[in-house]
Amino acid sequence: PPLPPRPPPSPAPPPRHARLDVECYSSNDVSDYRGHVNVTIYGDECQRWDEQTPNAHRFSLAKYAHAGIGAHNYCRSPGYFCAYCYMAHKKGWECCDVGPPHGGRCAQVG
Repeated sequence: PPLPPRPPPSPAPPPRHARLDVECYSSNDVSDYRGHVNVTIYGDECQRWDEQTPNAHRFSLAKYAHAGIGAHNYCRSPGYFCAYCYMAHKKGWECCDVGPPHGGRCAQVG
């Protein structure tokens, strides 16, 4: 008699020393958020922090690198109550939904 089919391979376990979960942050003021959310709570695409149009702002990469400002369009909180960004296709800024803080429980995966 023929042998039964082999089961599919199981998924590989996570690496033992995986990177930190970038979406995790612990401060209530969101200042340590370094995730990749790049749309506002209303779904507007974020403007890159290294650009000044359509919204000019004072957050230079040199002065605000400690706040996660960089050559990207991810939501950040350089001194405000929410992670936010300037909108890429219209004037103004809006908060972003980056979820709640994890209360110091950000850890390595695996």
